[in-house]
Amino acid sequence: MDEFFVTPEIARTLQQLGFDVPCLRGVNPDGLECKSVWPIDFNSGNGIMGYVSVPMYTQCINWFRERFNILGFVVPTYLNDTCKYSFTVDRVSFTELGFDTPEDAYQGCVEEIIDYIHTLYESQITSNTRSGEQEDNEYRVSE
Repeated sequence: MDEFFVTPEIARTLQQLGFDVPCLRGVNPDGLECKSVWPIDFNSGNGIMGYVSVPMYTQCINWFRERFNILGFVVPTYLNDTCKYSFTVDRVSFTELGFDTPEDAYQGCVEEIIDYIHTLYESQITSNTRSGEQEDNEYRVSE
């Protein structure tokens, strides 16, 4: 079931973007995982100190839609009895990538949305950094 959860690197980037959805997993800087039977917001003061929320890919895609109004989804493509997966981000299709599994396509989709957010909000992120609003290499995109 690990393939349904984002990587620790993506989880840390999501935290920097302000991800605040309770999750079933968290990870600390040493890579130690915490798994829970109920959702915990590891990114808030209610979580375990030093842990970052590790969401499922679908949680990320829903959060991107709700927080940034960015749509992303994975699509199966059939060619000569072979199924490959691609994704779309804000009406731009990434069909040429042809992932073998839906989980790989979800990871590609989440990474592409993160890059897209960085591009959209680069000036805001840069200005927050210059004005000293950023601490510990963390930034949050204001609403």
